Amino acid sequence: MKKKIVIQKTLTNYLRARNLSQSKLATQSGLSTSTLHDLLNGTIPKGLLNLICLAEFLGVGLDEIVFGVKPATSKICSQDLWKLVGEFELLIKKKGDVSCLD
Repeated sequence: MKKKIVIQKTLTNYLRARNLSQSKLATQSGLSTSTLHDLLNGTIPKGLLNLICLAEFLGVGLDEIVFGVKPATSKICSQDLWKLVGEFELLIKKKGDVSCLD
């Protein structure tokens, strides 16, 4: 199944959501204003570097920039988290793989 590339829509949404101007996003992410303008007008970039710069600045992954796909997240309560931590400590101690927990 082929995913639809939605760079233009994703970047437009981020500009609105973060109240950023095109020039500010371009400057702060290290892109030229003309490159960002091209992306916002639907040009598909030939390389990944510009998309990586944008993703890094916005704090998102490439999948989100290119395909609009946000990573799946799930919530875990602190009690369950501490239980998992305890279980992993026991496993590590039993196997003797890590000694820094002693």
